[in-house]
Amino acid sequence: MEGEVSMPNSSSDLDRKPGRNLGLAQVVHMASLARSGETLMLRTLGAHSRIHIAAQLIDSPESEKRLRFFMDWPDQTIPCHHEILSGLDVRDGDLILVKQGIWEHRWPFNGFVLARNPVSVYASLLAYDDQKTARWESLLLRLGCFERARALGGNIERLTRWFGNIDPCIAVSLPHMDLLEIFAAFYNRRMGRLATLDLPVIHYEDFILQPAAMLEELCGKLGIEYEDGMVDSHKLHSGMGHGKNPLDRPIGPSSDDKSRRVSRRDRERIIALTAEAWQRLGYSLAEDRLGFRTITP
Repeated sequence: MEGEVSMPNSSSDLDRKPGRNLGLAQVVHMASLARSGETLMLRTLGAHSRIHIAAQLIDSPESEKRLRFFMDWPDQTIPCHHEILSGLDVRDGDLILVKQGIWEHRWPFNGFVLARNPVSVYASLLAYDDQKTARWESLLLRLGCFERARALGGNIERLTRWFGNIDPCIAVSLPHMDLLEIFAAFYNRRMGRLATLDLPVIHYEDFILQPAAMLEELCGKLGIEYEDGMVDSHKLHSGMGHGKNPLDRPIGPSSDDKSRRVSRRDRERIIALTAEAWQRLGYSLAEDRLGFRTITP
């Protein structure tokens, strides 16, 4: 009949449409802590032909939508043609990489843990805020004005919000701590818990020094072949990524230079307060007792 739209007779008609991606993709989580090099790892893994980054490489409404979706996705696979994957050209057996940094998944998940030593994470956190905000936060905390310090929107607000995502019960004790103590408590809660999971641990420190070797090892654990182009992923991007990270910077140790801004006293406090967590993650102290090295199997 003229003007009438022809409808498919069955779901198999839909399946035979050209370009429809059938099969299942694997949902893989990168479980870590904010400021641990997640954007660099996402950019690098995203250069693999079979890995698709779900969210938070570059901030956008679509990225936020995907993140919210996968936070509540209980399965370890997802249909390749699911609408949330629109635009990713996902094929059967491909990997969807989900960054799990400041939240905890409520269901068992596959993937790996991205670890970074606590002094470097703390240094990166300090570098993220401007110095004026940091000074005001410190002053207000010393005066016992926790809520006013949080209202500045700096690291106090950030860590309080992250704690609320992961363990609201601990959050009630934060007003009685300084910034370093709050950070140490969060590192212990987040990374200490991840260290108990039966997941491969990739150390950021090893990754930036031996990227090809570490990526080959990680790809093997994820069940895919290593691709040479991954170490040159910076050539595929420009501009800033999530967390104020330049996407065109090559993989290298320059990102760890920030740790020099942490005083000796603060290093000693962090090392002592987070000892159980970093030991579980496979770190040991360097000879000067102020830095870290990874324990090779």
